[in-house]
Amino acid sequence: MAVSGSVLVVDAGTSGVRASVVRPDASVTHARRVALAPEPPAPGLVELDARRLADVVLELAAAVLGDAGPVAGVGVTNQRATTVVWDRRSGEPVAPAIGWQDLRTVGTCLGRQAEGIRLAPNMSATKLAAILDAVDPERRRADELCFGTLESWICWTLAGGPAGPGGGLHVTDASNVAVTGLLDAAALARVDRYDARVLAALRIPEELLPRIVDTAGVVGEAAALPGAPPPAAGLLETLANIPYLLAGPPLPLLALLGWVLATRVIHVVFLFAVAALVALLLNPLSALVMAGCAILLMRSPAAPSDRVPAQIV
Repeated sequence: MAVSGSVLVVDAGTSGVRASVVRPDASVTHARRVALAPEPPAPGLVELDARRLADVVLELAAAVLGDAGPVAGVGVTNQRATTVVWDRRSGEPVAPAIGWQDLRTVGTCLGRQAEGIRLAPNMSATKLAAILDAVDPERRRADELCFGTLESWICWTLAGGPAGPGGGLHVTDASNVAVTGLLDAAALARVDRYDARVLAALRIPEELLPRIVDTAGVVGEAAALPGAPPPAAGLLETLANIPYLLAGPPLPLLALLGWVLATRVIHVVFLFAVAALVALLLNPLSALVMAGCAILLMRSPAAPSDRVPAQIV
């Protein structure tokens, strides 16, 4: 995608939201930030107020544009796999967003291993199923609900929500969908098809999933912003979660550490030893999560989605 002129960049990290303008000479100006940390309702659980995040995105974008003047486009960069479900008609979230580091679905992931379906608790698939189990257990609202990770939610918001073209801009990009666990691994050459087997196993209706677009490209108009610049699907994971992990409750941090070690292919025996030590000294639930990670590592091949690179405009 070629954009001539300045670009407004919105960055939704795990600890806050930033907005700034990138000039044609690559200089960054008019940067603003609002802290917006996730909310852990209980050990191991991480939630986010999606409505508040949308409001902050609009406030920051309007403030930056007010100072910097018109731009040629909008780029979006975000933490990946955080899961939002909202009502298609009202544009309001139907439940708190579930953060990428939330561990409530570890048991579900282990259970699906017996069916040959490899899912990780930091992917969106089981988080989406958990929200649907709470708000639509019979799966009767597929035509009323939208699922998206944060780039989907932000693009929907920037395009005017349900007032946007076609009843709302509901899209995701290849690099973000690749870490949801919903992508059809057999179609990686195209990266535009969802995995019917995963959808069936978790009872996820395909109607509520976003349309997959190119990582670099114009996807619509940001009608909610002055001048309605086109939002670009330039999406990249951020590292803004580090302050939260350092300051957050010890159980999520320890459990997440176990998962990181497993995905980095540290020896399984070492993981079990660490799990035993944690069980003795700190918390049995953290140890259980670490042991689960080790089991996933032993029983699973490398994730196909790990081979899909993130890109940015």
